[in-house]
Amino acid sequence: MVPLRLPGRCPPVVLRAFRDEDAGLVQSVANDALIPLITTVPTSGNASDARAYIERQHERLASGTGYSFAIADAATDVAVGQIGPWSRNLGEGRASTGYWVASQFRQRRYATAALDAISRWGLSLEGVHRVELYVEPWNHVRQCQ
Repeated sequence: MVPLRLPGRCPPVVLRAFRDEDAGLVQSVANDALIPLITTVPTSGNASDARAYIERQHERLASGTGYSFAIADAATDVAVGQIGPWSRNLGEGRASTGYWVASQFRQRRYATAALDAISRWGLSLEGVHRVELYVEPWNHVRQCQ
């Protein structure tokens, strides 16, 4: 995908397919207090489970559950998290989205840039009139300035 550049201090991000080399990122969030709790990231932290997680992300489109993208820094192509629109409510014209960003990449506005990109792209999909995001009460997404 083409890097998305937002005005202000948001970094340019690329939403791309997960790659085998992203397994280290998945492993790095296995001990996060919340990511494995509210996602399908494995808690084991071992490489084979991380690779299985990546394979599951590749299967999302084929299974009809949605799309799953790695959030990557456009300058380095280093994956920093995951985002995707899910298609469970497409019949009502809605897609929902979820994301996570590894703790070492938080507070850099990657989530803001990725959410903007996925929302714009999601609304361009046929039949999608609304993109919904459920945000945990403790999660604060900062807007770019």
